[in-house]
Amino acid sequence: MTRSQSFWEDLAKANPEALKFDGPTGDKSFFNDCISGLAKRKPWHKPVLVYSESKMIAKMIRDHHLPFNDTLNWLTINAFTVWWGDGTPLLVNIKNPVAFDSSVR
Repeated sequence: MTRSQSFWEDLAKANPEALKFDGPTGDKSFFNDCISGLAKRKPWHKPVLVYSESKMIAKMIRDHHLPFNDTLNWLTINAFTVWWGDGTPLLVNIKNPVAFDSSVR
């Protein structure tokens, strides 16, 4: 999904310290289509980017033709385990999506 200019402007206003994950060659927009949205770690925190782990893995394998283990190793070192402060992106990994149940409120 391509993010609009207003998405980036709104994020910059809400949290100027929000960080992005760079691709393996330093491309700042490499993982943009892996962004699921924005979230706050706690209600009083500023929003940060949320990335899909599975989309990041698939993109690395597809675009850089890396074997799965090499991809997972690179992402573990450079994205999945990093902490750069409160602007560090969040990661989601949905393994078993459940259909919406209207009885749950």
